[in-house]
Amino acid sequence: METSDLIAICSVIAAASAVGATIYQSRLSHRHDRLTVQPFLAWSESYVQENHGTFLTFALKNHGQGPAIIKDRWFEIDGKRFASDLGGSDLVEEVARAVLSERVEWHLRQSGLLAKTVVLPAGTEFTIARIYFPGRDKEGVRAVFALCPEIDLKVRFESLYGETKFFSALHGTEVLDV
Repeated sequence: METSDLIAICSVIAAASAVGATIYQSRLSHRHDRLTVQPFLAWSESYVQENHGTFLTFALKNHGQGPAIIKDRWFEIDGKRFASDLGGSDLVEEVARAVLSERVEWHLRQSGLLAKTVVLPAGTEFTIARIYFPGRDKEGVRAVFALCPEIDLKVRFESLYGETKFFSALHGTEVLDV
């Protein structure tokens, strides 16, 4: 083997190494790009006590860096999907009636549910319900909910890259193997 052959072999090894490193870096960059636009949904409950009662607000927040594309959403009560008896013009109000019924005086001041295919942008919060409990303090409102059936909001959503995820108000976010 001559010196020129050895130089040619080394050149091929160097070129192959450069191609391998470029492919590896490209994959890392692609993974980084995907992670930088991931949505991360979280459930929020806040209590505001006023002179004559307490407001309880339930909200869905996107703490991620990318938007959440909502594909489906529903409520479960005690682990069973809630089916609307009234046709569902305001599903949030129907769930509140089913859970709170006549247990205590309450007034639904604001309600909303994300529509299917709506986009929840990064860093935003969407109020699901704002309920007023006259004559109750924060602990009184918590005591009422401790006696109620378990309520869970479930949301199936996608990232910009089409990765399907599932959110549960009780359990957080997880990736689905779909």
